[in-house]
Amino acid sequence: MTAGLLTIGRFAQLTRLSVKQLRRYDELGLLAPASVDEQTGYRFYHRGQARTAATVAMLRELDIPLAVVRELLTAGEERAVALLATERSRRADELARAARSIAALTQLIDDGHMLEADVSVVRDPPRRLATLRAPGDPERMATTTTALATAMAALVPDPSPPFVALFPLDLPTEFDIVLGVELTDPPPGTQPLDLPGGPVASTIHAGPVDTVALSWWPLLAWVHERGLEPSGPVRERYFRDHTVLTVPIKEDHTR
Repeated sequence: MTAGLLTIGRFAQLTRLSVKQLRRYDELGLLAPASVDEQTGYRFYHRGQARTAATVAMLRELDIPLAVVRELLTAGEERAVALLATERSRRADELARAARSIAALTQLIDDGHMLEADVSVVRDPPRRLATLRAPGDPERMATTTTALATAMAALVPDPSPPFVALFPLDLPTEFDIVLGVELTDPPPGTQPLDLPGGPVASTIHAGPVDTVALSWWPLLAWVHERGLEPSGPVRERYFRDHTVLTVPIKEDHTR
């Protein structure tokens, strides 16, 4: 029965949507017609579906993922607020990453070169670290390192040396991230780790910590171009306005 129902064309006009959009919403399971003619396949809608149509259109315009849109259509007020807050945080993180990318591109433009770094080879002394570790992966390195730094700050409230993070030279799919601070007597809750001394190739990254890859690639290229043999773990030492990147070099300095 289609009495009192609107054709898809008329419903599209009333909701300021296109017929194509309405068909797509049906295919995605977001807004099914009130009735479909079995012989012609024509779709019909009732006026009460206008609010749902407007809601779907608004959420899709805001690039809300389909799974979240589906849940929002049936969620109560409290759950809907929580879902929207999560999406707001996600978009804020995306904007922050985009802003950092723009800043990094600006730096590359201002520097006028790529894959270049001011590298020095020095001898690093042996160091004893108080460390914490956590499982990580290449996509979550910055997040995991920040969490470890927060935990370490609670155990060592006023570390005079900077925090140092240790990563594998070759990043596997999963690995442990180690963060430490140079202390002779590691406090309870931390694990001691002795780093041997030896030659290292080092450079300074002056940008935000989460853009250190812009300096790691030139540093490693510099090492390989000179026939040096890098080893691990590689290290990042965090200061207030810069990060020192360090790659241990095998003693003979040759491949």
